[in-house]
Amino acid sequence: MPWCATGADSLEWRHWDDESILYDCRSGQTHLLTALASAALQLLAERDLELHDLTDQLAGTWNLPDAEEFAAQIDTLLHQLEDLGLVEYSNATNR
Repeated sequence: MPWCATGADSLEWRHWDDESILYDCRSGQTHLLTALASAALQLLAERDLELHDLTDQLAGTWNLPDAEEFAAQIDTLLHQLEDLGLVEYSNATNR
């Protein structure tokens, strides 16, 4: 199933070199995100993506050699973002 960002229109961003601060207007929570988490969330705000598609797009940016280990890292990241209410499984294949 594809993943999507939840309430992308309700997110306020501030970016620095290697991290971002994200304010979720829906929950009133502020989150400090790594560059990788920020990039993943921004891609999911643009369109719904399967884990392997998201991993491929991010791996191209980070140019990492071990795709399997990177996929596991992205899977963990998605579940952390899900726990924060920032991403969820999507019912649509693309928005």
